Amino acid sequence: MPTPADGTTGILVGGESLVSDIPLPVEDPATCDVVRTVHAADEGLVNAAVDAAADALDRWSGTPVRSRQKALTILADALGSRCEELARILTLEQGKPLAEARREVLNAARTYRYYAGLTIAPEPVRDDERGTVTAHMEHVGVCALVLPWNYPVSIMSWKLAPCLLAGNTAVIKPAMTTPLADWMVAAMADKLLPPGTVNVVSGGDEVGRALVAHPAVDKVSLTGSVATGRSVAEVAGRGLKHISLELGGNDPAVVFGSVRPERVASRLLRAAMRNAGQVCVAVKRLYLHEDVADAVLERMVAEARVMVVGPGLDPATQMGPLNNRPQLERVRSLVEQAQDEGGEVVCGGIVPDVSGHERGLFYAPTLVTGLEENGALVAQEQFGPVLPVQTFSDEDEVLAHVNCTEHGLGTSVWDSDIEHAKTFAARIRAGTVWVNAHAGIDEAAPFGGMGISGVGREHGRWGLESYVQWKTLNVSRDPV
Repeated sequence: MPTPADGTTGILVGGESLVSDIPLPVEDPATCDVVRTVHAADEGLVNAAVDAAADALDRWSGTPVRSRQKALTILADALGSRCEELARILTLEQGKPLAEARREVLNAARTYRYYAGLTIAPEPVRDDERGTVTAHMEHVGVCALVLPWNYPVSIMSWKLAPCLLAGNTAVIKPAMTTPLADWMVAAMADKLLPPGTVNVVSGGDEVGRALVAHPAVDKVSLTGSVATGRSVAEVAGRGLKHISLELGGNDPAVVFGSVRPERVASRLLRAAMRNAGQVCVAVKRLYLHEDVADAVLERMVAEARVMVVGPGLDPATQMGPLNNRPQLERVRSLVEQAQDEGGEVVCGGIVPDVSGHERGLFYAPTLVTGLEENGALVAQEQFGPVLPVQTFSDEDEVLAHVNCTEHGLGTSVWDSDIEHAKTFAARIRAGTVWVNAHAGIDEAAPFGGMGISGVGREHGRWGLESYVQWKTLNVSRDPV
């Protein structure tokens, strides 16, 4: 089985690959075998990484914007040329099918290339007889980029690309279970940039806490759980640091009675089960109008039962394992609780023996009906291959169910009447609403959540602006 390239340590400080006395075993979730043992940072190495980023700040922020754009373009090309290598490593540490891993790497390359095409220039505010006023984007400083384990390479690009374009330096903390591909991408970036511009400190929660609390860190960008987001916000708030938080959601899909079941069932299932349901904007609650509920559910169940679950490196695999054991246990617990609450598991609900890999973290695609709205599986974000399916008849009632959550990341509306769908979408409280699609994220459009789903936005011009601070230059024409 392939292993990451020699030299991957999990720590990158000031352009040097460092070692520590803290082992960090990285497991393949399809087998629970150790892929590689890398090094986790201690507090001293976290401090060294932040110091390196601070030392590099003046040099990188003073680099012309066109040179920063060129570096992002070269990095995008490098990801494309090493796509297969990165994808295999990503599959080994994360678990997703190899084809999905390839798409993730290529999507990251597209994000770096997108930001390479954006410009940073003074924006005129006023020019008259009194004088001129212009607004200027200035870098924020040292940025702590805290990454998740579900889409580590692509979400790193969401943060690192605008961070670098704006002239900031970065200390990246990958998720403890997925440090390998992120480290390799950072090492590729390091070769293009002044030493210390990009640094990596792998490890657990204690590394994240030390990084966020460091007084020289000026901004924190996190993608993670609500609990982690609250903790980060509390620590960062003491230092009045800039923050961006993307904290997931309990995203519903609402299917009206005008749809053709054969056109939507497969798309809904894929939107719920992609990456074993470990997607912040996956369909996590499904509401089917009573006119089409039976037909849509029947087709979804039939497809779920034949979905090939297995190791990500197997070309036949359609859905891989969950990434880590705590997440598997959470999914198991929620399904058991749903059954205790009167829910019916219409398919799935077991850990299958997949091609002899019974030690892996597999769970079958699972659909559950008959739950109340306050049931745990409906009210909580499951982040796994389990989908509660509800039936409705009244539009206002289903809207109340959609909006009853504290989350507000994404929602989809499925309706052959586009104008009706748009009217309904306008009443939904969420950062993104899709019509007749779900979970497509455009790198040029703002992405983020309402409520406890997050603070700030990523992607597009909005993502760039989260890594800058504005300076107003007011020049008077009065003589002195």
